[in-house]
Amino acid sequence: MTKHDKERFNKRIGGEVQISADIRVNDLMTEGAAYVTVTESSLYERVCLYALQHGEDLQGMFKDEKYEYMSCFVR
Repeated sequence: MTKHDKERFNKRIGGEVQISADIRVNDLMTEGAAYVTVTESSLYERVCLYALQHGEDLQGMFKDEKYEYMSCFVR
């Protein structure tokens, strides 16, 4: 992330992170598997730190053979 991106990201943090997960059902389709809102402060800080260091897409944090895509929205 650029310095500007980090500043923009830091201004968006408001104490809550929403994470959603989609699982691949077949070669053409995914379906929603989980929608979680993290408000516990230590977990919130860890997710925000990861997102700040690696980008807002948390796919690298959660993706495995079962989970096709995950995303994080910090507000």
